[in-house]
Amino acid sequence: MDHPDWHIAARWICSPALRDKEDQDYLWKALNEDWLSICGSDNSGIPQAQKNWGWDEEHQRCDFRMVPNGCPGAGDRMNALWTYGVAAGRMTRQKFVDVCCTTPAKLNGIYPRKGTIQVGADADLVLFDPDYKGTITLETNPTGVEYNVFEGLEQIGRADTVLLRGSVVVENGRYLGEVTEVVADGITYQGCTSGNGKFIPGKPYGLGYDLLKRS
Repeated sequence: MDHPDWHIAARWICSPALRDKEDQDYLWKALNEDWLSICGSDNSGIPQAQKNWGWDEEHQRCDFRMVPNGCPGAGDRMNALWTYGVAAGRMTRQKFVDVCCTTPAKLNGIYPRKGTIQVGADADLVLFDPDYKGTITLETNPTGVEYNVFEGLEQIGRADTVLLRGSVVVENGRYLGEVTEVVADGITYQGCTSGNGKFIPGKPYGLGYDLLKRS
């Protein structure tokens, strides 16, 4: 956000705001102490054309209040959490699965259909390669817009194979489905797909409510 080019700096206007090293250390501790329950994001991939709405033509300056809030990163979130969490010794593999998969499913009321491996659950499986090493770039990890919040960071580990309801959709780290372009409001979004997702309604009074009752 300190970039002298406001076009670049505007990309990182998001919430929660980017944190410095001291805050990051505290967040790692909070995850391991269960003060924070999950690692997730609403992932708002806002293209540069919309970030540019923050340019105040009259005063020839950037008005950050007019910049749409959010930046992309969901596709690399688990990779980053493994790299700087598990591989760095900040969390266990079991904790990684818990904060990324099991507890989110419970909190959203879709467990045990999601978030666990058992008879009757959807066969949504990730085979994770802990030995993979590379660098996160927009070229290898497209976000659908012109930038990636994790651009240039070292990457250790990746989702090598992914099954969606029993069908292989990622193999050797590559998405196997059709990649298309979608134009909306005159903006072309790269990497959008004609997906085959299925809506799963969440059940009310999930894990969060149960924890409140226990307290």
